[in-house]
Amino acid sequence: MGHEELIEKLLNEGLELLSSEKEQKQRKGFVSLRAAFGLGSMEAAYYEGICCQNGVGIYQSDEQTFRRFEMAANAIPDAMYELGLCYTNGIGYRQSFCVL
Repeated sequence: MGHEELIEKLLNEGLELLSSEKEQKQRKGFVSLRAAFGLGSMEAAYYEGICCQNGVGIYQSDEQTFRRFEMAANAIPDAMYELGLCYTNGIGYRQSFCVL
């Protein structure tokens, strides 16, 4: 199995498990996404962001949500959109306002 095929398999497996109502299956799904991300999949990084945002398969974390969307933003348009929402709503990073 080639690199891209393995990533695709891990993504499909992860998304299928994450759609389960059972937390144990959701955690396994997140592990599959993490493996795909480890192989360089920005799509997996985007889906990890969604998981962190909603607390599916892993604990909810605004900081991890922001980081995953930030990683994937240049490759995945939906991640760029979600990152923009994070910036707009002050989610996952410390806002700094400069007054001139």
